[in-house]
Amino acid sequence: MVDRQRTAQTGVSASTVGQTIRTLVSGTTATTVEWNDQRIDVNVALRNEDLVNPNALMDLPIAGPTGDMWTLRSVARLEPGTGPTILERQDQQRQILVGANLEGRSQGSVTPDVTVAMNTIALPAGVTWVYSGQQAQTATAFTGLGFALALGLVFIYMVLASQFGS
Repeated sequence: MVDRQRTAQTGVSASTVGQTIRTLVSGTTATTVEWNDQRIDVNVALRNEDLVNPNALMDLPIAGPTGDMWTLRSVARLEPGTGPTILERQDQQRQILVGANLEGRSQGSVTPDVTVAMNTIALPAGVTWVYSGQQAQTATAFTGLGFALALGLVFIYMVLASQFGS
């Protein structure tokens, strides 16, 4: 966890800390070498031995804006925790996609069971659930079909009323 007070004192921004850690852990392409008529990217990253050693991670160098070097230990601390590896968003809202494969039952017979199960779960404030994918497309198609049917009935009524004058 980045210590905001400490980063303010050293002049190192939290984004610089994050970018440095990402570069050293995930690696970055430093250059490209041509060998045997092939271009090969040279990826620079920490060794696996250093990634599993918390003390080695905390000794990573972080460059300040004036060129001063600080260790990660001086601007951050390690805290065990869990979290998503990727944040997915739709319409600027975080989302979690849960998928399933149906076996032995049709989508139409499973959907009401899922709806009942989801409505019994007490979701935290601000959390909602919706169908997506094939189920959302099916619902949209049936809505459009219902609208087309209603519009057709109105059209037929108008044609018959104009034909018979009443």
